[in-house]
Amino acid sequence: MKKVEFVTKDGVLGFGKNTFSIVTHDKVLSVVRQHFVEEGVVVIPKQVDKAICVDGTTKSGTKKIRMEALYEVSFIDIEDGSEIIVRAEAHAEDNSDKGANKCLTYAVKNALLKVLMLQTGDDVQKELTNSITDGQFKILKSLIDTTKTDLVEFLAHYKASTLKEFSQSYYSGAIDLLQKKVKQGSKDEK
Repeated sequence: MKKVEFVTKDGVLGFGKNTFSIVTHDKVLSVVRQHFVEEGVVVIPKQVDKAICVDGTTKSGTKKIRMEALYEVSFIDIEDGSEIIVRAEAHAEDNSDKGANKCLTYAVKNALLKVLMLQTGDDVQKELTNSITDGQFKILKSLIDTTKTDLVEFLAHYKASTLKEFSQSYYSGAIDLLQKKVKQGSKDEK
């Protein structure tokens, strides 16, 4: 989670006016794979349930086939064998033999995004430079002071040059972390 924080959208889905930007499976793999290799983590999906539905026909009269599947995606540490298992449901429409592969791809992509809590967007710089408000700055500054957090390390961790330029993208997570430190400190005092 520390090594990858954001994945830019690199694909388009839909037709005509009903199109939207997406993050593709290949894009997610391109930003996380090297870190999984370095950390010795293997990702293994296993299909645990499925259904195939015929949902009508296309304009040309071909039957639309909808594949629905439930997967358990395991994240396994190759050194000690410990694992995290995530259940992921996926759906895919395809009028040929690609529905099963599409479901598997969607399930793994979404499991990776959710387990690593990766943000997705169109422009990483825009997302990361959207600074906090003055009110948020005051709250953040107060918590940093209260917890005696090293400001230089804090800013470096969140890739900010000053606290005033702290990104909205990291604000909630940073607040949660600092509030936990406050609670831990009050427990230690008792």
